[in-house]
Amino acid sequence: AYIEHAESRTDRYVASLNRYSSSPTQYTVAYTVRAVSPGNFVHPAAVVEDMYRPDLRANTATTTVEVVGPTQ
Repeated sequence: AYIEHAESRTDRYVASLNRYSSSPTQYTVAYTVRAVSPGNFVHPAAVVEDMYRPDLRANTATTTVEVVGPTQ
């Protein structure tokens, strides 16, 4: 499998994987986020779904992220 398409939007990351029948059943996709101000933020759950088989889907847990200012 490989990433066919990826978009970094202001409020989400979207990726489309091209999977072959011989591909593994587990994948890891990583992305980078940019912090512009300190504070506590909610990191929304990831949603994964199969375009052609919508009954195959998964969600991760929602978490929180704390961004701190520069340290001296």
